[in-house]
Amino acid sequence: MTEATLKPGCIEIEYGKLYSINVLNRNYYDMLSDSERSNAMQRRTAEMQNRYVEIHAKKRLALSELLKCKPEALVFAAGANGKPYLPDYPEWTFNLSHSGDYFALAVARSCRLGIDLEAARSRSNLTGIVKKCFAIEEIAYWEALPEEDRISAFYRFWTRKEAFVKATGRGIALGLNRCVVDPKEPGRMLRVPEEFAPASDWRIACNDWKRDIFCAVVIDRAIEKIQWREIV
Repeated sequence: MTEATLKPGCIEIEYGKLYSINVLNRNYYDMLSDSERSNAMQRRTAEMQNRYVEIHAKKRLALSELLKCKPEALVFAAGANGKPYLPDYPEWTFNLSHSGDYFALAVARSCRLGIDLEAARSRSNLTGIVKKCFAIEEIAYWEALPEEDRISAFYRFWTRKEAFVKATGRGIALGLNRCVVDPKEPGRMLRVPEEFAPASDWRIACNDWKRDIFCAVVIDRAIEKIQWREIV
């Protein structure tokens, strides 16, 4: 999609694998702002530093392609709760997520938008997390599932809920148990906090494009078109 075709209600999602390469050999480091470079160098290990640079350089590359500008020319700012935005392009919104060796970036216009990506792993305290972060309807649905289906169901609920709180700009401080996915219709929210009501305004799209990788995007308007583009 281009700026002309990415109309309100359309979402572009760029996703792919992170390689933890020596980013200096790919000119990624030169694309970043001084603050991004500083943040990268504060990571504890060289691998974590490379990964930070790779993620944020790929973010810049994807956004610059849509906005028809140089990646290093993009300026980012943070909202009241820390959610980044593009002050030079106020109608554009984006959200970034990464987990394990994978990342995903969602871009849209004139909306609230959130994306969450999770690389599934076994958790010894899964039931405790569900009891703390899920609503009563979600808990009942999850507990009724066969044991072998519970891990994947957990991540499908979790990514939808996490994408919602990221879309609001409030993050998990909003309370994941207050942001309820409809177990019977997982493409919509059943209940949301009053300040973001009505729940019917919100839409969910998912793409578990790889085994044990779960991804959900949430937007506060009807989805006219969604394009998932893998970056290799």
